[in-house]
Amino acid sequence: MSVVPGKQQSIKLLVTVTSGSGTGTFTNQWDVVRRIRIVPPSESTTYDCNIKDADGYLIFDSTDGISPTTGTLSMLNEMSLGIMRTVTIYNASSDGTYIVILDMH
Repeated sequence: MSVVPGKQQSIKLLVTVTSGSGTGTFTNQWDVVRRIRIVPPSESTTYDCNIKDADGYLIFDSTDGISPTTGTLSMLNEMSLGIMRTVTIYNASSDGTYIVILDMH
């Protein structure tokens, strides 16, 4: 059995965080995301995050692991970009632009 690779691309979503929180919305397409990275304004920044579907149901919550996250979050976790709808950054120690990177391969 061979594995067929998906798209060879990374999609970036900018999330503006003010007063410790911010939400970004994904453009839905029927592709599989293999790695999700969240890059805060600095590597000393702490924050929590979650990903929800269009109905507001939880897909991923960073508080299920070690909370809060410090610096860049990089996780291997296959998710459908056709189902993922929002990413929310909250309890952030730094305001600014957080970069969410979806690696498709």
